[in-house]
Amino acid sequence: MFEQFGSNEIDKTEPKARFVGEILKGIHLSTMLIRRSSFLKVGWFDPRWVTVHFVDWYIRALQCGLNVTILEEILMRRRVHRSNLTLQMKELYKLEALQVLKAKVTQDRLYEDF
Repeated sequence: MFEQFGSNEIDKTEPKARFVGEILKGIHLSTMLIRRSSFLKVGWFDPRWVTVHFVDWYIRALQCGLNVTILEEILMRRRVHRSNLTLQMKELYKLEALQVLKAKVTQDRLYEDF
């Protein structure tokens, strides 16, 4: 779990400041703890992705059968500010996320034929 807090430059009513002040449950690269052998089993982050390298990696981790546990405590606090990559490249993130998901679905369909 992680908590996001806003910089003084961001008004909490701005759409870009969504989730500020909330505790978010889920997977985040900065809160991940993994054995080296498990990381190497999944492979390195794919450098072709600018914004969704962890999404791609996490899907591959699930495909490899890695077990995931989410702890019920805050492991990270993230400051939201106007220079955040995720805010600046929001449209690229959406596009890359769709490309990763499409590749995953296409790959699964290929294996169904065997």
